[in-house]
Amino acid sequence: SDLTKDALGFYGKNLGLTFQIVDDTLDYNSNLNLFGKKIGNDFFEGKITLPIILLYQNANDVEKIKINEFFTKKNRDEKNFKEILEKIKKYNIISQCYKKAEHFIYLASNSLSIFDNSDEKRILEQLTSFSLERSF
Repeated sequence: SDLTKDALGFYGKNLGLTFQIVDDTLDYNSNLNLFGKKIGNDFFEGKITLPIILLYQNANDVEKIKINEFFTKKNRDEKNFKEILEKIKKYNIISQCYKKAEHFIYLASNSLSIFDNSDEKRILEQLTSFSLERSF
Protein backbone atom coordinates (compact mmCIF):
# COMPACT_ATOMS: atom_id res chain seq x y z
CA SER A 1 0.00 0.00 0.00
CA ASP A 2 0.98 3.66 -0.30
CA LEU A 3 1.24 3.93 3.48
CA THR A 4 3.84 1.18 3.79
CA LYS A 5 5.72 2.48 0.75
CA ASP A 6 5.81 6.01 2.22
CA ALA A 7 6.83 4.74 5.65
CA LEU A 8 9.75 2.79 4.18
CA GLY A 9 10.76 5.76 2.03
CA PHE A 10 10.68 7.99 5.09
CA TYR A 11 12.71 5.42 7.02
CA GLY A 12 15.35 5.26 4.29
CA LYS A 13 15.60 9.01 3.90
CA ASN A 14 16.04 9.65 7.61
CA LEU A 15 18.46 6.78 8.11
CA GLY A 16 20.47 8.15 5.19
CA LEU A 17 20.51 11.64 6.72
CA THR A 18 21.70 10.18 10.00
CA PHE A 19 24.61 8.41 8.36
CA GLN A 20 25.47 11.52 6.35
CA ILE A 21 25.58 13.69 9.48
CA VAL A 22 27.60 11.15 11.43
CA ASP A 23 30.04 10.83 8.55
CA ASP A 24 30.43 14.60 8.14
CA THR A 25 30.88 14.99 11.88
CA LEU A 26 33.54 12.29 12.14
CA ASP A 27 35.71 14.43 9.89
CA TYR A 28 35.88 17.12 12.59
CA ASN A 29 35.98 14.89 15.64
CA SER A 30 39.47 15.51 16.99
CA ASN A 31 39.05 12.63 19.46
CA LEU A 32 39.49 10.38 16.45
CA ASN A 33 43.07 11.56 16.10
CA LEU A 34 43.74 9.21 18.98
CA PHE A 35 42.79 6.29 16.74
CA GLY A 36 45.04 7.52 13.96
CA LYS A 37 42.11 8.30 11.68
CA LYS A 38 43.00 11.10 9.29
CA ILE A 39 40.47 13.84 9.81
CA GLY A 40 39.86 17.11 8.01
CA ASN A 41 39.40 15.88 4.44
CA ASP A 42 36.17 17.84 3.99
CA PHE A 43 37.82 20.95 5.38
CA PHE A 44 40.83 20.76 3.10
CA GLU A 45 38.54 20.15 0.11
CA GLY A 46 36.54 23.22 1.12
CA LYS A 47 33.31 21.25 1.56
CA ILE A 48 30.61 22.98 3.58
CA THR A 49 29.03 20.32 5.78
CA LEU A 50 26.78 20.42 8.85
CA PRO A 51 29.60 20.97 11.39
CA ILE A 52 30.70 24.10 9.50
CA ILE A 53 27.13 25.36 9.05
CA LEU A 54 26.46 25.00 12.79
CA LEU A 55 29.82 26.55 13.62
CA TYR A 56 29.02 29.53 11.43
CA GLN A 57 25.61 29.93 13.09
CA ASN A 58 27.21 29.89 16.56
CA ALA A 59 30.24 32.04 15.75
CA ASN A 60 30.64 35.72 16.61
CA ASP A 61 31.11 38.30 13.85
CA VAL A 62 34.91 38.18 13.86
CA GLU A 63 34.88 34.37 13.70
CA LYS A 64 32.28 34.42 10.90
CA ILE A 65 34.61 36.55 8.75
CA LYS A 66 37.44 34.11 9.38
CA ILE A 67 35.35 31.04 8.56
CA ASN A 68 34.20 32.77 5.40
CA GLU A 69 37.81 33.48 4.42
CA PHE A 70 38.84 29.87 5.01
CA PHE A 71 36.16 28.55 2.67
CA THR A 72 36.49 31.14 -0.07
CA LYS A 73 40.24 30.82 -0.54
CA LYS A 74 41.66 28.19 -2.88
CA ASN A 75 43.64 26.20 -0.29
CA ARG A 76 43.40 25.67 3.45
CA ASP A 77 46.33 24.56 5.62
CA GLU A 78 46.85 22.68 8.91
CA LYS A 79 46.97 25.96 10.84
CA ASN A 80 43.53 26.90 9.50
CA PHE A 81 42.20 23.45 10.36
CA LYS A 82 43.53 23.69 13.90
CA GLU A 83 41.75 27.00 14.30
CA ILE A 84 38.47 25.51 13.05
CA LEU A 85 38.85 22.54 15.42
CA GLU A 86 39.33 24.92 18.35
CA LYS A 87 36.13 26.75 17.46
CA ILE A 88 34.29 23.46 17.02
CA LYS A 89 35.32 22.55 20.58
CA LYS A 90 34.49 26.03 21.88
CA TYR A 91 30.89 25.83 20.63
CA ASN A 92 30.38 22.12 21.29
CA ILE A 93 29.55 21.55 17.62
CA ILE A 94 30.20 17.79 17.63
CA SER A 95 27.45 17.13 20.14
CA GLN A 96 25.11 19.56 18.33
CA CYS A 97 25.63 17.48 15.19
CA TYR A 98 24.90 14.24 17.02
CA LYS A 99 21.72 15.76 18.45
CA LYS A 100 20.59 16.40 14.89
CA ALA A 101 21.53 12.85 13.91
CA GLU A 102 19.55 11.56 16.88
CA HIS A 103 16.53 13.51 15.67
CA PHE A 104 16.65 11.82 12.25
CA ILE A 105 17.30 8.36 13.68
CA TYR A 106 14.29 8.84 15.95
CA LEU A 107 12.15 9.72 12.93
CA ALA A 108 13.45 6.69 11.02
CA SER A 109 12.78 4.41 13.95
CA ASN A 110 9.27 5.79 14.48
CA SER A 111 8.28 5.25 10.86
CA LEU A 112 8.58 1.49 11.45
CA SER A 113 5.80 1.52 14.06
CA ILE A 114 3.13 0.91 11.41
CA PHE A 115 4.61 -2.52 10.64
CA ASP A 116 3.81 -5.72 12.52
CA ASN A 117 6.71 -7.40 14.27
CA SER A 118 8.80 -9.50 11.90
CA ASP A 119 12.40 -10.45 11.27
CA GLU A 120 12.60 -7.75 8.61
CA LYS A 121 11.31 -5.09 10.98
CA ARG A 122 13.78 -6.19 13.67
CA ILE A 123 16.68 -5.88 11.19
CA LEU A 124 15.60 -2.34 10.25
CA GLU A 125 15.27 -1.42 13.93
CA GLN A 126 18.76 -2.75 14.61
CA LEU A 127 20.09 -0.51 11.85
CA THR A 128 18.68 2.53 13.61
CA SER A 129 20.22 1.56 16.93
CA PHE A 130 23.56 0.70 15.35
CA SER A 131 24.16 3.86 13.35
CA LEU A 132 24.38 6.20 16.32
CA GLU A 133 26.61 3.92 18.35
CA ARG A 134 29.09 4.31 15.52
CA SER A 135 29.41 7.99 16.37
CA PHE A 136 30.10 8.06 20.10
